[in-house]
Amino acid sequence: MEDSLSKLILAIVLIIAIIEYYRLIGYSIYNEKIIIRRLFRNINISIKQIADIKEIRSLSELHLIRLFGINIGPLARMTGTFWSHKYGLVHLYLTKRGDSLLIILKNKRKYLISPKEEDRELIDTYLKGFKI
Repeated sequence: MEDSLSKLILAIVLIIAIIEYYRLIGYSIYNEKIIIRRLFRNINISIKQIADIKEIRSLSELHLIRLFGINIGPLARMTGTFWSHKYGLVHLYLTKRGDSLLIILKNKRKYLISPKEEDRELIDTYLKGFKI
């Protein structure tokens, strides 16, 4: 009985650790980079590496298949790696569902982000050279 209880506790701790590792905190812009802020490891997207940016109104446009990822709350944060029939492999870092930006890098890596209104204005201003 104690062995199964300790395995259950270990499984719960492992699940919480994975969720916290991928947990999205938000976005910022610094030193010509869009920074996807996470608890343990930030993702830096150099403005110079961006090939294209597309506005995505709904996730259903992408026809996504989850390969790995987590949802935190039914309407809230969503992170992970997905397959899109239209764009291939896409890394999602969403703080909300709905309006998002698909950032396509020159090396073909793709990120989908969903900045809040105040962050969106800053990002739009910073990326004014791209058609969004």
